[in-house]
Amino acid sequence: MTNARSGARDQSALLPAAPGVYRFRDASGRVLYLGRATHLRSRVASYWGDLRDRAHLAPMVSRVGAAAARRHLAATPPEWTAFAQRNAELAARLTRRQDKG
Repeated sequence: MTNARSGARDQSALLPAAPGVYRFRDASGRVLYLGRATHLRSRVASYWGDLRDRAHLAPMVSRVGAAAARRHLAATPPEWTAFAQRNAELAARLTRRQDKG
């Protein structure tokens, strides 16, 4: 495991064990990945751990991990709130993208 991945995993241990929404952003603030979790700590930490059993995630994690300048996490108990918040943000992004042509 590289130092960057190890550091990200160590930081993940500080996250709440609660439902929430997480975003990986690049240096300009653009959202690279938007996700939701029932347990933020374990979900975010899973991206920086051993991906052998989830090989389909490895390319995405490599791209996002290399480009991500920061992570934004929001604990949103109860669980359905995280689901609703993520869906609302995805719908807003889709609407903006369609408006641009």
